[in-house]
Amino acid sequence: AFLKVSVAFDFGPGVQPIPLTAAEPYAGHNSVVTGWGTLSSGSSSLPTTLQVVVVPIVSREECNEAYIAYGGVTENMICAAVSGGGKDACQGDSGGPLAVDGVLAGLVSWGVGCAEPLYPGVYSNVASLRSFITRETGSPEMSTNFYRTTQKTAIFVRATNGFDLCRSFYTRKQISNSAVHFATRTGYDGRIVGGSPANITNYPYQVSLEYRLLHDCGASVISVNWAVTAAHCTHDRPPSLIRLRAGTSLKGIGGSLHPASEIVEHPEYWNADYDIAVIKVSVPFEFRESVQPIPMNSVNLPFGTQVVVTGWGRLQTGGTSQSQLQQVQVNVMDYEECNSAYWEYEGITPRMLCAGVTAGGKDSCQGDSGGPLMANGKLSGIVSWGDDCGRAGFPGVYTNVAVLKNWVTSVTGVE
Repeated sequence: AFLKVSVAFDFGPGVQPIPLTAAEPYAGHNSVVTGWGTLSSGSSSLPTTLQVVVVPIVSREECNEAYIAYGGVTENMICAAVSGGGKDACQGDSGGPLAVDGVLAGLVSWGVGCAEPLYPGVYSNVASLRSFITRETGSPEMSTNFYRTTQKTAIFVRATNGFDLCRSFYTRKQISNSAVHFATRTGYDGRIVGGSPANITNYPYQVSLEYRLLHDCGASVISVNWAVTAAHCTHDRPPSLIRLRAGTSLKGIGGSLHPASEIVEHPEYWNADYDIAVIKVSVPFEFRESVQPIPMNSVNLPFGTQVVVTGWGRLQTGGTSQSQLQQVQVNVMDYEECNSAYWEYEGITPRMLCAGVTAGGKDSCQGDSGGPLMANGKLSGIVSWGDDCGRAGFPGVYTNVAVLKNWVTSVTGVE
């Protein structure tokens, strides 16, 4: 169903449209469901803070088998759940969004029980209904610049067909009402804008982080067995689905492959803060001209320091990602100035640094998250988040490696 409003939405940091998916998400792909539904089965109290839970898509065959006694599921439905139960939606969330990779893929619809191990949540399949939606609303496919962070907390849903649909709660964490967007997966904004093509031999520490065999983020080699990236690039993703491609200037082509054997995220990672993770590979890096480790910076960079950011991200907001490695030179921005620019997003923390140019036009973009910001031959930052790509007044925000170097050393042994 559609609702037409008499007072138009005023798009800003806290209000943005979401694109409709054109393709049904595949089984195993993580989805994000949000809402203000109850936090436990049968509860009459509702949370005052928006809640979110991450659940993987379940194959239609598996879901149909679970609901065979209820007539099964149709092509206009998709299902999502975890195999052991315990994560789901509940009363009060019906009609709410299920997002996959930053697009609307489902609408909370129905189910049996709350986070029952054998009964996935059932959602309206937006992909199969997209033409109908477009025809009735006249809304073309849209793109957005703002995306919410994907931290996990519990939510629940109410079934629209009379089933009591209560889905158990997850670790409850508050979701900020900021529309900060990360630099990568699901369209979160991380980027190379205003740069130029680069050769991997000039940045041999840069690697591509591939998720399900496709480029998703950047990362930096710090030793023969370890690389460092942004925590939001690895969050809720098993090592078995992640590998690093090293020694090539071309995205997805050539070089050497290094499957992840272990991923460690900073224990205090939350929203955009402490946005750092280390990846141990099962196939060690073989150092050569195109593959080399980069030392980590241990001191904060002074305002005005020229730095270089590299990656395979998009050249503009919403554009296509690049096959050739890109590079851009930007300057470290004043902490207070950056904090003031992002005050609507609750500002920045000491674990972050900002870089850009005053007039805008040079930055990183979607697909570069987790990649390196290099200063004086040392890894000084990790592409993390920001507001749009190369937008004047809003520098890119990076994880401050100097502040978190001791943690990296404690986990990896790399100085």
